[in-house]
Formats: sequence, structure tokens, C-alpha cells
Amino acid sequence: PWGAHAPQARSLHTLSDEADEVVLRRLVPALHADGLLTHDLRANRTARAKGTALYHGVLRIDPSRPHRRVDIKTTRAEYLPFATMFFSGTTDFNRTIGRAANAKGYTLSCHGLRRRSVNAAGEARDAGPRLPCADEREIFARLGLAYRAPHERRGKCDVVEVETGKPWMRKGGPSERRAVEAP
Repeated sequence: PWGAHAPQARSLHTLSDEADEVVLRRLVPALHADGLLTHDLRANRTARAKGTALYHGVLRIDPSRPHRRVDIKTTRAEYLPFATMFFSGTTDFNRTIGRAANAKGYTLSCHGLRRRSVNAAGEARDAGPRLPCADEREIFARLGLAYRAPHERRGKCDVVEVETGKPWMRKGGPSERRAVEAP
């Protein structure tokens, strides 16, 4: 569960395939009782959207280790590959893979991968239903990108085109992109 940031992480992200606020209502008090959760970062301890429930808090696993921010997110099973990918990558990695998806005609979020269309005003719109992906590898494959394990999702140069074997980079507008050598 430490994701791409371990062990230097300042935050810890944990995912569950049960999209039920009840999980958080049982888990959060149990973690407080065990002394693992030390602070709640929201007065309202859960937020629900699109079949997910979310908790923000502060965790300390061991008194000799620093406190860490923890986000506990439950999500429906069909969102799990997308949520896992989104919450295990760094900000740079997630932005870059999102830009690559856009350049290839998709929108990508922690809730799914959809085809993207542009209306007459030039605004991007999701077109159609979420494309089914059984796991993270399938998301990367649909985008023509090399699979990266969660611990390899550190930065923009970790988003690599399968065809060229080079990092994906965008230059200029959303339809203009080029592969470049890694630094």
C-alpha cells in the first residue's frame, strides 16, 4: 500500500475494492483505537462521489517513525484498476499519462478511461461509456504505453511509448507530441 512513494513517502494511499462507506465507519474508529490514526483532517470524515468513499487523516505506524498523511479510499471493483493507477503514481506521472491519453483521444481519471471528443466550441467532452480495463496493464496497453509497476511511477519520463521505447512528451498543443530521449 505504500505505492510509488515508499519509504520516503509523506503520504500513504490505501485502496479497497469495496465501495461502501460502512467500511470506513468500521475501519477509521478501529485504527484510532489501535493508536495508528492520530488526527482526522476533515470534520466530515468521509466524502462520497461516483461509487467511492474517502477519508483523510494522519497515521503513525511506529513512535520512532514520522507521522504520515493517509488517504483511505474505497471504490467499486470496476474502478479499481484506474484508482490504483491514479493513487500509486506521482503528480508528474499522473499529469503526463493524462496528457498522453488526451493526445491519443481519451480522457483518463481514477474513475475510468473514455474516448474524448471535442464539441464545436473546441471544448473536450467524454464520449461514450467507460472503456473496460481488467487491470492496470490493460490501461497502459490501450494507450500504447509501456506498463510501469506502481513503484516505477515516479515522473514524466516514466511514461514510455511502446512503439519507440522513449518517454512520451508533448510539445505545443494537445495534438502535437513527440518522443524524446530521457535525460
